[in-house]
Amino acid sequence: MEVLGLAAKIHRRQGAWEKSTQEFEHALALDPRNTDLVADLVDTYNAMRQFDVQGELYDRLIDAFPGNPSLKVDKALAVQYQKYGDKAAVWAAIAELPASIANDPVILRHSLCLALSDRDWSKADHLLEQLKSSKDAVSFAYTPTRIPIGCFALFLARLQGKRPGAEFDEARAQLAKSVEATPDDAGLLSELAVTDALLGRKDDALKEARMAVEMTPVAKDALDGPRFVINEAVVYAWAVQPDLAFDRLAVSAQTPNGIVYGELKVDPLWDPIRQDPRYEKLLAELVPKD
Repeated sequence: MEVLGLAAKIHRRQGAWEKSTQEFEHALALDPRNTDLVADLVDTYNAMRQFDVQGELYDRLIDAFPGNPSLKVDKALAVQYQKYGDKAAVWAAIAELPASIANDPVILRHSLCLALSDRDWSKADHLLEQLKSSKDAVSFAYTPTRIPIGCFALFLARLQGKRPGAEFDEARAQLAKSVEATPDDAGLLSELAVTDALLGRKDDALKEARMAVEMTPVAKDALDGPRFVINEAVVYAWAVQPDLAFDRLAVSAQTPNGIVYGELKVDPLWDPIRQDPRYEKLLAELVPKD
């Protein structure tokens, strides 16, 4: 069973999605109580945009871990949000959480992203303050990399139409220092690219975004590589290069673990290209068929 699971992970990374899925399913059939395998399958079906199957697997995890109510938030994010752009379902799942975990940094990060997409600036400000007090870094754009909270403050300022000033230099410097310390981490470099794009450091952002994609190409890493392509599109969008942004998005829309309907529909990272006719066309291509 362990050999099957390892083979499935290797084949998933290589882009052999169907083979990987079969191996994960086979391993799970041999060990149906193995929640790690269920979690691996959740991620695999998510990358393949098979949200309903993913939802069924989340139900198994929820039954297996009744003491972990945050799994219901994860399910709402993975299914209703990614498939339909349904923010209300995520807000409802968060509202049902017990007070003991309501201020967990990951939950606060989810709430902040929802508040930003709702354009609820006062709630976003309040959540930012809570995150700052937690002293934990959280993920920002389309990678799971941990970055300074100040990058979220920068994003909030840009969404409100404010020009970035020196108050964001520290957050950018912290992120750049992390990139220098781990030069092989394409995730950090990709996050720095998005941050620089928001700061108006266009040339730096373009260079960093392209370098991150070159460091981890989809052909060599089918799991993480597609997320750097999405961030590259984000950088092009904020660098006022919409043709390149839509070119990258068109590729991403056809790639496992690429952009999905819900993300493109509601994530404010796409605000610079939201009024372009190509945006609605791409949304129509990604909309769930069921």
